[in-house]
Amino acid sequence: DDLVVGNALLGTAWSVMLMIGAAAGGLVTYWIGKDGAFIIDGMTFLLSALVLLGIRGYHGVNERKAEDDQVQTSFSEGLRYVWSYKPILMLACLKAVAALGYGGLNVLEVTLAEDYFPLNGSGSLSLGLLYVAAGIGTAIGPIAARRWTGENFRKMHSIILLSYVLMVCAYLVFWQSGSLWMLMVGGVIRSLGTGANWVFSSAMIQMIVPPTYQGRVFAINFLLLNLTQSISILLSGWMTDSLGWTPFNIVLTFTLVPGVFIGIWLLYTRTMGERITVEGYSTVNAQLSTINSQ
Repeated sequence: DDLVVGNALLGTAWSVMLMIGAAAGGLVTYWIGKDGAFIIDGMTFLLSALVLLGIRGYHGVNERKAEDDQVQTSFSEGLRYVWSYKPILMLACLKAVAALGYGGLNVLEVTLAEDYFPLNGSGSLSLGLLYVAAGIGTAIGPIAARRWTGENFRKMHSIILLSYVLMVCAYLVFWQSGSLWMLMVGGVIRSLGTGANWVFSSAMIQMIVPPTYQGRVFAINFLLLNLTQSISILLSGWMTDSLGWTPFNIVLTFTLVPGVFIGIWLLYTRTMGERITVEGYSTVNAQLSTINSQ
């Protein structure tokens, strides 16, 4: 009943750690250099391991023996399942489409911080502040959107649309940035969109996909995400080295990704029409109920 709340809190925790870690990382690198920063970073992973050792059991998890599960559990079966239900495929692609735009931007931020807007002569401080801005946006976006959507699936569709509109606006701000502070504003706007996209795309998948398939659907989700993010990074490097484009021109090019998808999403939601209900996709839910009963 609280899938959106859970995902929003998870996103907020990630965002708070991003803000603290990025700010601390920038300062530590500025004060003692990158070697010291890497050593401290490694120690934080040891601390994380100690925290994980303290976990004793999970609440609310219905564990079943593998031999009692009558459904196919192969990854290929998961691929066929996602391909058979196009609405689920569309949801599984949401993070990937966003990453096709922001993957290269993550690389360009390093160039912008080091070569264009170093703070007190340090690109590390500038980059740390850019990541702080990203943390602010990803912390605020999902929580604010959740206050309006609740667990309403139809409203979540509108938030997905808004997330891509925010990405377009952010990229245009990056394109026109003349200072580090303007870049930070663009970073907040961009992460408002990507944060909401991340949280609500995950919640929507969890709402309509049976537990027996969720693991594979999310595996496909992240497979596509990493693939498109890698493509975006590769394109960013190619446009920088081979074409000699500035980061600002490259960012303007990446604006096409969320811009085009806005049209696709509008067409998709119009095609689905009344099948988008408060609880989910009516036709998909009926088909999945048949699968579960079998």
